[in-house]
Amino acid sequence: MGKTQFIKAVSITFGVLGATFVGIEFLKKSIQAEDINLTIKENNKTKYNKMKVAGISKYNSFEENKTLDRAYQSVASQIEAFIKRQKSKDINKTKLNETNISKSEINTTKTDQNLPDINITVVKKTQIKNVKPKNSAMDLPKLAIIMDDIGFYEEIQRIKKIPFAITPSIFPPNEHYQGTPDIAKEFKHYMVHFPMEAYKYKNIKEEAIKVSDKLEVIENKVKLMQENFPNAIAINNHTGSKYTCNFDAMEQFFSVLNRYDINFIDSRTSSGSQCQEVGKLLNKKVLQRDVFLDNRADIIYIKNQLKEAVKLAKKNGKAIAICHPKDMTFEALMSCESILEGVEVVYVNELL
Repeated sequence: MGKTQFIKAVSITFGVLGATFVGIEFLKKSIQAEDINLTIKENNKTKYNKMKVAGISKYNSFEENKTLDRAYQSVASQIEAFIKRQKSKDINKTKLNETNISKSEINTTKTDQNLPDINITVVKKTQIKNVKPKNSAMDLPKLAIIMDDIGFYEEIQRIKKIPFAITPSIFPPNEHYQGTPDIAKEFKHYMVHFPMEAYKYKNIKEEAIKVSDKLEVIENKVKLMQENFPNAIAINNHTGSKYTCNFDAMEQFFSVLNRYDINFIDSRTSSGSQCQEVGKLLNKKVLQRDVFLDNRADIIYIKNQLKEAVKLAKKNGKAIAICHPKDMTFEALMSCESILEGVEVVYVNELL
């Protein structure tokens, strides 16, 4: 093996190992080889000169190269032995890791044999995203039931016993209903039953607004009403067949309500009501009553009217029914839950 072949062999060794440590060892061996080389050269040169002086010419450069080859072979053998030792260490480490993994698998298998069979079904999140329960309240048509003419504490207690939402509409205070602002505090959701002029209502109260009232009179009454009932969600008309049928009167009234940010629900005490038309003109949302439940004091009649309200809610997505604090009405409402299936009974503010 010549010097060039030796260097190639060492280079191949570096490529196989790729390790810094091997390179360092090789460097050490190379330095040793160079030292040996220099020593041999010096010795041979001395011998050669002596022999040349003595007349011995057969000791030529061939013998010198042969000696160098033996030195290179010795260094290469040492490097090869070192590489074998490193490979042997790596193989032993790999076998040890494989043995540990195998033991772990065996232990896991033994543990698994003691467990019952479990079927696991993986459901992707996308399969249940935005899935709503069948017939959830979000999907149901909405029905609001307003109970007008509230003015006494005993009516409060009866309303609270009804097992679904009832929106009470409370009279403003007057000589007959003096404590109504305090009654309103008993409810989170309530309305004000605002008296308005009627055609045939003989016992019209002095507090009712009239078609002939000036803007200042209307504004004072609305302002006082809001002071007494600061948390009212809306007002609706008590009687008011004459007033609500007068376009100019309603336009004046709605302009005041808009300034105080008050919602209005038309009780529709007259088929000629102008509330919707005036509301469109003034860009004011106006809801209206769809069904009166208790024009007759009869439980069967009241329940049939409630069925009609449910039917309209399912058809239109929402409906408003109005009733009064009568004994027959309370009795009917306490036993009508089956009629209300398929709708969500809500407070009025959820329709506004």
